[in-house]
Amino acid sequence: MFASQYTQPSEDLKAFIQQHIEPMSRATKFVQRQSKLNGTLFVLALVSSWLERPSASLNDIAQSCAQMGVDISEAGLQQRMTWRAVALLQGLFEAALRRLPKAKRLPDGVLANFRAVYLLDSTLISLPNKLSHLCAGFGGSASAAAVKLRLSFDYCSGRIAALEVLPGTAADQACQQHLELAQPGSLHVFDLGFFKVSVFERLAAAQAYFISRLQSQTALYSLTQPQQRVDLPRLLCGVQGGEIELALGQQARLPVRLVYARVPPAVAQERRRKARRAAAKHGQQLSVRALALLDWSLFITNVPRAWLSTDHIALVYGVRWQIELVFKLWKSQALLDQVGQCGPVRFLCQLYARLLGLVFFHWLLTGVPLDPERERSLPKAFAILQRHAARLREALTGAADVLPALLAKLDKDFQRFARQQHRRQKPSTLARLLAAHA
Repeated sequence: MFASQYTQPSEDLKAFIQQHIEPMSRATKFVQRQSKLNGTLFVLALVSSWLERPSASLNDIAQSCAQMGVDISEAGLQQRMTWRAVALLQGLFEAALRRLPKAKRLPDGVLANFRAVYLLDSTLISLPNKLSHLCAGFGGSASAAAVKLRLSFDYCSGRIAALEVLPGTAADQACQQHLELAQPGSLHVFDLGFFKVSVFERLAAAQAYFISRLQSQTALYSLTQPQQRVDLPRLLCGVQGGEIELALGQQARLPVRLVYARVPPAVAQERRRKARRAAAKHGQQLSVRALALLDWSLFITNVPRAWLSTDHIALVYGVRWQIELVFKLWKSQALLDQVGQCGPVRFLCQLYARLLGLVFFHWLLTGVPLDPERERSLPKAFAILQRHAARLREALTGAADVLPALLAKLDKDFQRFARQQHRRQKPSTLARLLAAHA
């Protein structure tokens, strides 16, 4: 019964392995002569071992090799972890990202008009200081070495759309992901770290849409009186919520909707406390104007009001939290931020093997319909995959009928054991999106 449903995903995974690992092993010169530990076995041993147990040692990986019929010592494995191995694993990671299936899985709702909904954010992984020559951090009270993972996640398909591994000091405002992904009808949601007026201009020119919080220092102008700069605190005085059409940027004068909503006093007070602490950390002092604007949630967007109402803007912006859940999974369960005192080559092999395992995990979940009554929990689903990691390794190198059967078992376990807890008092993001459409 599972054959028709799971044969194609099985063939896709096996095709990826056959078409990429061995050819790339030769291209990177990781494999130069006949060896029992070929590129496929090396990659599957690392990926499956660190997937099953993110803190796995070389001894654990050697045992995985033994289970695949290759007897190799810890020292032998260490010798195979070279810059060529890094190039192989990095190349496979990038190729796997390109091969991720594309399937819209979001039911009709307030997002139905968009071809894709890209959530953009980044997260830092602190490294031992001895790796600062490899990936520089900010130093000072922060780590002298760090890696930044910059991710674009398509909420409509549950798919990793783009993922970059960068030095910790890479500036988010220099990001090009959202511009490269922009297409007519796509929606891009990101935080203030990516705020840049020229980016909004280019997204609009590509007939794409954006929702962002407003950088309070950015100039806003009246559409009817183009030379008149808007005094935001004065505009918002005495109001609770609403929206107004304005022009964004001193040079761009890009038409946008400014959506505003007053926050509860306790929330505003906490915002000011955090803002003052952040400013003091950099030797700065906040202006009266900046402190006053913390009384509101301020968003800018070019989405037509017919597609998203005033109330829907904040709701859809809240979808951005889903990318934080992805990062939480990567760090808390896949342990990407637990590096240990290793050298640069071992670190990079470990990083790209773990990332490749995560790409396979998201690959297995892509296309699963989103259902508010049966929503999947990423942590629960990942834990299930971890328990099946050894079997997955065997299935990928075994007979043709083994992998479809395992995928059927995984999907059954996902449906039964990886459901989110149903919350009537506090509905999930998906449930609120669908209810908003009603």
